[in-house]
Amino acid sequence: MRNLLPRETWALMQAQPEAVLIDIRMEIESMYVGRPPGAINIPWYEYPEFTTDVAAFCRQ
Repeated sequence: MRNLLPRETWALMQAQPEAVLIDIRMEIESMYVGRPPGAINIPWYEYPEFTTDVAAFCRQ
């Protein structure tokens, strides 16, 4: 999956309500600037084995 701009992400989330947004920022970053409604926080630094194959990561 390619990186999306914030507006593109919002449009995608509105068009596909079943989509899941995974926020990979650290918790402190999310606390400072906020988190989009419904986003799931999985901090990248805690899960360095996280790959772009999200389905494979979720099965772990």
